[in-house]
Amino acid sequence: MTKLSVCVIARDEEQYIGSCLKSVKDVADEIIVVDTGSKDTTERIARYNKAKVFSHPWQDDFGEAKNFALDQATGEWILELDADEQLFHEDGELLRALIEKKDVLAYTCQIINLAESNTFAGSSLSKNTRLFQRKAHRYQGMIHEDLVQLPGYSGRPVWSDLRIAHWGYIDSRVLATKAKRNSALLEKAIKAAPDNGYLYYYLGHEHVKCDKFEEAIDCYNKAEALRPAGNVGFFALLVMQRCVCYNELNRLDETLKDLEWACESFYDFRDIHFLAGETYYKKGDYKRALTSFETCAEMSAPPSSYESSREGLEKVAEQAAHACRQQLEKKGKGDQAGNR
Repeated sequence: MTKLSVCVIARDEEQYIGSCLKSVKDVADEIIVVDTGSKDTTERIARYNKAKVFSHPWQDDFGEAKNFALDQATGEWILELDADEQLFHEDGELLRALIEKKDVLAYTCQIINLAESNTFAGSSLSKNTRLFQRKAHRYQGMIHEDLVQLPGYSGRPVWSDLRIAHWGYIDSRVLATKAKRNSALLEKAIKAAPDNGYLYYYLGHEHVKCDKFEEAIDCYNKAEALRPAGNVGFFALLVMQRCVCYNELNRLDETLKDLEWACESFYDFRDIHFLAGETYYKKGDYKRALTSFETCAEMSAPPSSYESSREGLEKVAEQAAHACRQQLEKKGKGDQAGNR
């Protein structure tokens, strides 16, 4: 039977790491935890859950820390988790079946980013390569690190239905602390690679988490100027995130200027249509808002080229469309009364 190692990088994660490790204890052949300087009970919890714990000095480089974890692992396959993530319990059998396939080097997993405790309401779905053959891969980059194939190996990651729940967006205090850390690392990375549009994009995200919307817009504009050709999914998310910032600053005309062409360019990305509906609704243009929400409600999940999407958005869009119809009905009655 193929051996599976689960690798986790952790520092002061006592709030989450127990649940993380329990979610994989029945499916993993070994669990590797690399602790980069915890001052809480993270290491003790990890050992209690039968993990092999390695202390490793933090070097401001997630790629380096993750490669250190790979060097400690002995499994043919790696499942890489963050300490604030959990594998869906019912997906354990699927995971074991995936790693027995001989002609696959890596799998893309579904990351469900939870917005509230104990519920999937408001959650978003992203995609990431988390399950892979150890011999064929290494990490590259100090933050938002890429998993790259080593020379001599070729083959795109295969899409899978393996699901991972991410809890890290729930606690606002933890989110702000990590955003501050990530911003410093991204600024350092940008100095080393000033032409990398992805780094500006990710820095924009960190600014959003701290409600620094003007700074985020500036980063998204720089990311757009440097964006790699052909990556439609990346560009769609960039435009949408910039529009979210415009909305937070009540710059609705600028939002709509972007969204009107984005809805045509990314017509199969339902999140764009939903955001357009929200913006029209804020401006009191309920007719156009209704059209946007109805378009969103009729769409299925977006193609895999879009790396992130809100879960259950079609149901939320149906509710929003109903609200628009109510507003239009009120307006119609008001117009009739005014004409009497």
